[in-house]
Amino acid sequence: DEAGRLLLEDLRGQAQWKLSQVLKFRLEQILSRPAPDAGVSAVAATLLSATPLLVELTVFKNEVAPCFPPEYEVVKIALERFEEVIRPRVESLYQDTASLEVHDMLQLVDWLDYYVCQMSVLGYPELASCVAFSDAARSILVEYLYRVKTQVQEWFENIQKRPLEPMQDAEGLRVTTQPEDMFNVIHMQLSVAQEKLSPEHQHSVVNACVQVLRDLQRQTHDNITNNTITEYEALCAAVNDHSRMQVEMDKLGDSVLPRVSNGGGERDALAEALDEVSGSYVQLALRYVTSLARATFLELQEVVVTRFFVDEAWVSGEEALMANLVETLRDYFGDAKSWLTSYFYAKYVRECLSTAVVLYAEALAERARNGLTFGSNQGQVAARMAEDMEVLGTFFSEDEQRGPLESAGLRDAGALEAELAPMLHLAQFVSCQHPSAAEPDARLLLKKWGQDALVILTDVLTTNRDLDRRERVACADLLARWLREVNGEQEEHGPGAMAAGG
Repeated sequence: DEAGRLLLEDLRGQAQWKLSQVLKFRLEQILSRPAPDAGVSAVAATLLSATPLLVELTVFKNEVAPCFPPEYEVVKIALERFEEVIRPRVESLYQDTASLEVHDMLQLVDWLDYYVCQMSVLGYPELASCVAFSDAARSILVEYLYRVKTQVQEWFENIQKRPLEPMQDAEGLRVTTQPEDMFNVIHMQLSVAQEKLSPEHQHSVVNACVQVLRDLQRQTHDNITNNTITEYEALCAAVNDHSRMQVEMDKLGDSVLPRVSNGGGERDALAEALDEVSGSYVQLALRYVTSLARATFLELQEVVVTRFFVDEAWVSGEEALMANLVETLRDYFGDAKSWLTSYFYAKYVRECLSTAVVLYAEALAERARNGLTFGSNQGQVAARMAEDMEVLGTFFSEDEQRGPLESAGLRDAGALEAELAPMLHLAQFVSCQHPSAAEPDARLLLKKWGQDALVILTDVLTTNRDLDRRERVACADLLARWLREVNGEQEEHGPGAMAAGG
């Protein structure tokens, strides 16, 4: 019996050794076959040769292994030889991921994923090669995503460096080709990913592109703050372009989200990121509307705005500066109505109303800062201010302006009057010999504009010749106390905030 057992063990050992050698020779023979196309890369050629090994292993397990007694553990032997042959060859392909071409990186990630999947199907997901190849696939994917971001950033920068050339679209709106150009870049990257990567990795490419768009939005925010674009037609195009970017973002979400699994919450996270970027484009468009309104009045600055409170012809009523201003606004509104969508045109009209009131207040404060007083003309100046408010109110009450204002939120009775009220409050404040006589008006201004109102009202005190230096200091302290008393209520955006793009 002992002799028989030893004989069986010897036969089993010999069979295992012989099988191991045959398998190693067979696998190396398959792996060393020349690639059918001499033009393929070394990565592609190696993977092309390695793929049949997975087929051989499947055939061996299903058709050869059943012919051996279970105690021979021939599948284990096959796996050892398989890993011994294939792992060094594949690992040599990605030792330096930075030197890999993009198409080789994508093919490697796809093949490594396929390998791990096949081993799981065969029932061996915990092989050392599976762990190593899974880690490698993640590492290569990180390098690939970095390259995607870098390339998209470079292309976006090149697109933005081109001179802005506003043109008219089919609806007469002013636009540029930037939204289409940028999303063509994104769709090209996604097309490559969809062709070469598994669905579980494709959402990572979308995320990489979304990160680039976020960076671009932050840059655009800074550009708006720094008034990088000031030309009227280009600003209209910027408003429309960012609105169109929002539309493209929504289309992108509709296209990619159905293909993303949600096993680990990936789809929900991606949907949230896409929604955030989409909403930010609307906010950027609205900021450009504010810039457009400021640019409108910048055009009027020299000829009209800076003459309020300074030009004697305005004080005496010989020249109707506000009437000139609203007629010029009428011309601008005619262009803007054709160049903007109705939604953003309504926002623009409302922004121009607010900007007109703010700049009017700033013009009054500027006169004071220049050391000019109204002398005995305080009552006349106050009357002129009331007339200006009536002219501005009449203009914005016209049907052509009232409709957009209602669309922009000024629907309630008295809403327009509330927007114009600061002009009336300022007129009351100017007409009084002492701020206490206009306390309700001053408090309403302080409530609306906060610290900005305090600065303006303090400056206006210097135009009152009835107050000496000591009295002006006391009045300034009084205004500051009123501000503290109303400061518990939320302040609205005032001149300073709007001047900063707020």
